[in-house]
Amino acid sequence: MHAALVSAFATLAPRVLAVAGETAEAFSRSMERHHMDMTHGPLDSVLVWAAVLVVLATTIYTVRFFVRPGETGEDHIKRRVLREDGPSPARTPR
Repeated sequence: MHAALVSAFATLAPRVLAVAGETAEAFSRSMERHHMDMTHGPLDSVLVWAAVLVVLATTIYTVRFFVRPGETGEDHIKRRVLREDGPSPARTPR
């Protein structure tokens, strides 16, 4: 099955490129219709920097909460779960 698909692609690819008017080699070296072939305007820079800030903030908070999770309160849920005698009836929500 795999060999049949490869054979079919190898047969059809030159025909599709020939209809487009270029050879496979010219197509592979061309930047035309490539995802990196775009204008670099101010909106592109703003979007990239916004994404960089989101990734940095996420990384910083991930490391912060991994190193110091801040689960020190006596009423934290993990205290009730980890208590040997189980949760107290007075604190159990109804």
